[in-house]
Amino acid sequence: MDTKPLEEQAESYVKSELLRFDFNVIKPSFDRDGTDLLIIDGIENKSTHFLKIQCKGRKIDKNGTNVKIPKKYVQENFILFIYTIDTEKNMELYAFFSEDIEEWSNSDGTYSIYLSSNSLKKSTFKDKIFNKSLAELINVRLQVSKMREFTTLIIDGIFIEKAITKAISYYEGIYPDKELLRPCINSVVINILEMYSYYFLTDYPINCHVYYYEEDLEKEALEKCNNKFKTEEGLTGRVYIDRTDDFVWAEIITHVRRVSHSENIILVVNDQIYDIELNNFMDKNMDLILITNPPSFTNYISGDIIYPLAKSMGLEAHEF
Repeated sequence: MDTKPLEEQAESYVKSELLRFDFNVIKPSFDRDGTDLLIIDGIENKSTHFLKIQCKGRKIDKNGTNVKIPKKYVQENFILFIYTIDTEKNMELYAFFSEDIEEWSNSDGTYSIYLSSNSLKKSTFKDKIFNKSLAELINVRLQVSKMREFTTLIIDGIFIEKAITKAISYYEGIYPDKELLRPCINSVVINILEMYSYYFLTDYPINCHVYYYEEDLEKEALEKCNNKFKTEEGLTGRVYIDRTDDFVWAEIITHVRRVSHSENIILVVNDQIYDIELNNFMDKNMDLILITNPPSFTNYISGDIIYPLAKSMGLEAHEF
């Protein structure tokens, strides 16, 4: 059964209900595992607050249905909305906080709950019907969910060089008569931040570290690399070229471990070793966005490196 129309209906209904209670709601422009919507507050201030919202739609009949949520999604700033519609077309909306979900059945890395016309009549579900009281609780959660003020962008230089070469070859095949620029690191950094860091709003400079193996530094992309940068949205920062005699991935994982509890992290990598290492120490409260290609990391918020590369090459949005 195609559930996409119901899921879209659920998301639209959740958004309309949140707007009814005066929440600022945005739809992420790229793939966010477990996050369909974001509630954001304090954008104009130094301390921005946000909550991650997942929307589920379910048809309720005599056979019942299940809702499953991966454990890795369930953090303190995560809220699940379940939109239900029965055979008589009666609708209802339920809201569950992280501590509610953690009481569900759990196995194989997921929390699950059974929904039926009978189970939804129980008090445990009636208390979760979205109303003014739950909206006030969401607002309380929102005020304490302070966003981290500092952001670090970490790039695997080996990957970014291969990705640049691959992107040029790909778009030359599509636009053989178009003169494409070879992106410099600063341009790539700026476009990554403009496309993928919109909720990492901060007045503090962003540190960008590009890791290269010591003997692999004679790169055309580095020739035009400036130390400082500024995006059109006003984000500022510095680019640091980090040289290592060790494996690049090992240096990057060490860096991620060092800042995972205190900073937002944007990680630009593409190797199975990162998937393994990151999952070994995944912190439920770590704010990390993975920028890669092709999308292969399933445990984290992710974006595709091809789009900021295409923009850095001089292509317009409708061309990539």
